[in-house]
Amino acid sequence: MDVLIVIGDQDTYHERESDVVSSPIWVADVLSDEGLRGLFVLHARRAEILAAEGRGDVIRALRRHEIGLHGRDIHPVIPEIVEDRGWHDGVEALLAVEGAELDLLGRVFEEEPVGSSQHRNHAAPQIFGVARRLGMPYLFGFPAAPPLHSVSWYAGALNVPFNAPVPDFLGFFPAVFDDALSDDLAFAAMFGRLQRHVERCREVGLPLLVVFVCHPERLCYTGPIEQWQYGNGRNHDSATVPPDVEKRRSRSEIDRALANLRSLVRYLRDAPGLEPTTVRDVARSYGTQVETISRGEIVELCATSLGQHRIPIGARVSAAELLIGCAEMLAHFGREGRLPAMVARRDVLGPIEPPPLAPEVGRVELARLVTLADDLLALTKEAGHLPASLAINGRSVGLGSLYGAFATACLRIARGEGATDTTDFAFDVWPRYPEPAVALGEQYRLCVEDPLVRPGLSTEAIARHARLQTWTLKPATRAG
Repeated sequence: MDVLIVIGDQDTYHERESDVVSSPIWVADVLSDEGLRGLFVLHARRAEILAAEGRGDVIRALRRHEIGLHGRDIHPVIPEIVEDRGWHDGVEALLAVEGAELDLLGRVFEEEPVGSSQHRNHAAPQIFGVARRLGMPYLFGFPAAPPLHSVSWYAGALNVPFNAPVPDFLGFFPAVFDDALSDDLAFAAMFGRLQRHVERCREVGLPLLVVFVCHPERLCYTGPIEQWQYGNGRNHDSATVPPDVEKRRSRSEIDRALANLRSLVRYLRDAPGLEPTTVRDVARSYGTQVETISRGEIVELCATSLGQHRIPIGARVSAAELLIGCAEMLAHFGREGRLPAMVARRDVLGPIEPPPLAPEVGRVELARLVTLADDLLALTKEAGHLPASLAINGRSVGLGSLYGAFATACLRIARGEGATDTTDFAFDVWPRYPEPAVALGEQYRLCVEDPLVRPGLSTEAIARHARLQTWTLKPATRAG
């Protein structure tokens, strides 16, 4: 099982205190001493401060490891940026912010960041559209594909999941060691939790585990400073933080924390079955998708979905790719009179508007269904995403209903059950999206429960887009 070792950041800085600014060096040294490369996820503000203060020592120490972007506490945060936006304008708005911050990290560290990552619950599905445009993975987002809910594709981007809304999610150890490292008893208890978590991951064959080790500055202090600086959607000067909010740790506590940190990373390096990895290796191992989908795979998924009346997520293909595959099969049948042995996998986004549930047309003949398949392929190729519905003589049939009819036709033709141009196929009420969609949408709504986020933030658009892009969700499989 691969394990990704992550070191975090937050926008509560003590840039005038040399010891605190030096704290990332201590963590970087521990990892390097033990022969490991960690992932340091940083806010862009951190890079600005390190450059302005001339802290080349910190920059050089971190360059021994991987660097990624880690959102922001400074407002507006991601869900505030895309509030009430559509898919395309939300992607453009986030691209302007994320792109500039990734560029800043690249300039300061003189090295391309390995990706961007979710900070707290400051999330929106359009960020995956940004990652797709930039050709890099997004780390620690909510989407996770069954059955293992590990590395997944979503909206065309590779995602290492965090807080996925599924029972017993294992892919991200659900604790950070910040406040335990300086206390031997607390550390022993959390270390035991980690060991038990690793055993459960091994039992189910989880491919990748993320352990978020610590935030380096938190080795020096404890206290919810960020709530005072960025609470309720507002930015405040650090001078507004009351003096009793922060508790500084002694040098002996810091030394104890570093000793326990060393024990932790040695376990992650040496424990049987654990293989420390990097983001670049994850992208190389999991970043390849199949080029074709076989007729057998499509027919099997169609049979499963028709038996259960649900839109499936395949082991290698998303629901969107399956639907396009069905349309390609029917279009080929219309031209050649037979189903092809395989079709090309088409990279396509989900719909950007909710599909209607009730079909306004009852039945169509196979010849008309083939025409609808051609229409779907043409519209998708032009727009880059699935349409919410297609029109038949001015009446709409939603995407789920189209999928049900396409799947029925492909299955009947493949089984030789008799299908001529005049064979009727019914449109029925089908779900708008695959089953994980509802829970995923609700997970995105939880950003409003974060004390930093503006009260009253509307999450309707965020949740809607999260559900709709579940059409693109699928497992990422390791090459070879």
